Amino acid sequence: MKIIEILIVEDSRTQAEELKYILENYNYVVNHALNAEQALEILAETEPDIIISDIVMPGMDGYSFCSVVKKDGRLKSIPVILLTSLSDPKDIMKGLESGADSFLVKPYNDEILHNRIQYFIQNAILRKEQTENIQMDILYANQKYSIHSSPRQIMDVLLSTYENSILKYQELNESNKNLKASVDKLNWLNASLEQKYKLKIQEMIISNDKLAAVTEENKMIKENILMQKTLLEIAGKSIRFGGWSVNLEDNKLMCTEGITKIFGLSPGCLPAINEFFSLFGSVSGNKFMEYFADCAENGNSFDEIIQITIEDGKLIRVRVIGEAVYEEVRVVKVRGSVQDVTNQLDSN
Repeated sequence: MKIIEILIVEDSRTQAEELKYILENYNYVVNHALNAEQALEILAETEPDIIISDIVMPGMDGYSFCSVVKKDGRLKSIPVILLTSLSDPKDIMKGLESGADSFLVKPYNDEILHNRIQYFIQNAILRKEQTENIQMDILYANQKYSIHSSPRQIMDVLLSTYENSILKYQELNESNKNLKASVDKLNWLNASLEQKYKLKIQEMIISNDKLAAVTEENKMIKENILMQKTLLEIAGKSIRFGGWSVNLEDNKLMCTEGITKIFGLSPGCLPAINEFFSLFGSVSGNKFMEYFADCAENGNSFDEIIQITIEDGKLIRVRVIGEAVYEEVRVVKVRGSVQDVTNQLDSN
């Protein structure tokens, strides 16, 4: 079994030791740099399989460090995961601009961290083969961001951020329920019990303050999720590109508006899963269904060009990418993208 080497770039020794302990429990070999400058010295002599870097550090920050790595021809294929609190949507735009491959939210979730690393290890060959980048400028919150990354890299960043936001939202929703239950109980005690329970009133006030804080953070997470969807739609409109994913446990399809644009569907009419498969042709001659089934059953990623007929009878060629998402050793989701490459292939 190949030894997986990971470089941590973290100025906090305490947090670095915590992260190192988690990674070593999964038998990864871990090296630690206290800042970006020290990390670059290490990278001059070795090439780890994964780089995990904090964003806020003295000297060169995580975004600048990531940009330096991605501009180095020898190092650019190494996946870079940035550590963030996900408190500002601008963090995501800066991450895309720096060429980052994924985000990881503090505090660390052991299983998500391990699955994220395994995803990059299992798809390392495909990522190295995909050298085609796109250049786009995006104006967000009155600031211009220049993004120069491959469609797969953009999809990885946005989907990982979307998944982080969903997880955070679920955690906050559970906390919200627990706090509401505590408030209801304290209200009942305040109304029913005598003077000896007056201290509980103060506890109720504290719980209410916590509930208000959770509600505010809940609102921020919802806005963050909406921003992710907007970014995916921007990418889809710019390059006739759409993202999709299928949860194998409930057969639920998620896809972006870019899919409707490519296949000539009415705006806002996102297809059901059976309709989505039928977009790529009849059952007997549907290559996409073959690739999807192989990925779902065996975990084999795919990157293929398929010629299809869309709603108005026009023949187009699309590039379909798909990859497996694992929980431990079991494939639980297949996700990927569709890109109209007709004009690109005709010009060649």
